[in-house]
Amino acid sequence: MLLIAGVLGGLGLFVRRYASAPLRGLSVPDDAIANLLTTGFVALAAARLRFPAAEPALLAAAVLLLCYVPVGKIRHCVFFFISRRHLGRHFGRRGTFPLRH
Repeated sequence: MLLIAGVLGGLGLFVRRYASAPLRGLSVPDDAIANLLTTGFVALAAARLRFPAAEPALLAAAVLLLCYVPVGKIRHCVFFFISRRHLGRHFGRRGTFPLRH
């Protein structure tokens, strides 16, 4: 059920982005590709739970998504955790974050 909510959310964001003129003006093709790849992957994961025969399609979508990560804007999903760890260690060591009381 959570996967279906993810698919609906992804599709909703896609429609909202391209139905709104200001958002459409800010959008680049990479936004659409990343949204459709991610939403498609989640949809195939949901389908795989119900239909085991969908596994090859899910694996193909996973490979496609992982190949796209280094070249698309979606790479922020990977670098988010790395940068948070780096900032926490770097600034925490220099004493620039407020002290805990």
